Amino acid sequence: SMYKQPKFWRDKNSKISIFLIPISIIYYFFFSVVTRLKKEKRIPLPTICVGNIVMGGSGKTPLTIALRKILSKKFNNIFVLIRGYGGSLSHAKIVDNRDDSSSVGDEALIHAEEGFTCVSKNRIDGAHLCLQENANLLILDDGLQSKHIKKDLSFMVIDSIYQLGNGRIFPSGPLRESLQSGIQKVDAIFLIGNKKIIFDISSLRNKPIFYAKKIVKIPKIKSKNIYAFCGIGFPDNFFEALYTKGLNIVKKKYFEDHHTYKDKEIEEIIDFSKNRKLEILTTKKDIIKIDHKFWKYINVVDLKIKVESEKKILDFCLKKIESSQKSHLK
Repeated sequence: SMYKQPKFWRDKNSKISIFLIPISIIYYFFFSVVTRLKKEKRIPLPTICVGNIVMGGSGKTPLTIALRKILSKKFNNIFVLIRGYGGSLSHAKIVDNRDDSSSVGDEALIHAEEGFTCVSKNRIDGAHLCLQENANLLILDDGLQSKHIKKDLSFMVIDSIYQLGNGRIFPSGPLRESLQSGIQKVDAIFLIGNKKIIFDISSLRNKPIFYAKKIVKIPKIKSKNIYAFCGIGFPDNFFEALYTKGLNIVKKKYFEDHHTYKDKEIEEIIDFSKNRKLEILTTKKDIIKIDHKFWKYINVVDLKIKVESEKKILDFCLKKIESSQKSHLK
């Protein structure tokens, strides 16, 4: 998802969206064929997948971090396995503090702050590396659509504001696959955001639904007048969060998801803000890709996810893992 979400992905009546439907049908046909042809491999390691069916972000990464925390009550060697989107590295590697986002991708560095993290374009290779490192649980950030490792348990993450956009499949909408086929693959749904938002639950086919809310931590700043910029899946979530904290966004700038910043872009933001006495705010995911020499001018907003009823989720995960592992041994 190296692009900004097109506006028409939210609009069912958009002419562009309707015009693209035939291409969506062709895309989905090939997607289905390829998926059917591939077999999933079982690895001797409990595996949980946190995925979604919408292109771009939906809070998978912060939810994975929250789940890792919850599960670490029972598993002492959890590894998060990701593909390292935007990173150049092709072989499997355990992320360490010498890695930078150009080789392992931005999300890998965020996960690595929380615990063991493995980046691998080929997930099976990555899983084997985690096994060598004595992992006792694997969490996949993303990977609901691709067949690789047999998953013991899969969650679908849905953002309560964006939901499923216009509900159409790529490219006429933001969906990577139909809601029906996505629902069949998962054991439960995570709705992230506002619990009160009306979501058509009937379409979720009686799957258990867990709720999580976003918590935005804003650093101490001198002025309420802000220059906000980011390159994330749903930038509006970021700007919306700043408004709800009573900040006055004088200027905002969107970059595409996973954008790598050039010095010139940051210098322009800093100059603009200096002249107008604005405080600069961005996200944790963005600051990682900005040269350290600029860090003192930029304030970082931390977006965390607070999961409701953690004990229930822990029990749910343990039960699913146990029954899945048992059925395999038979």
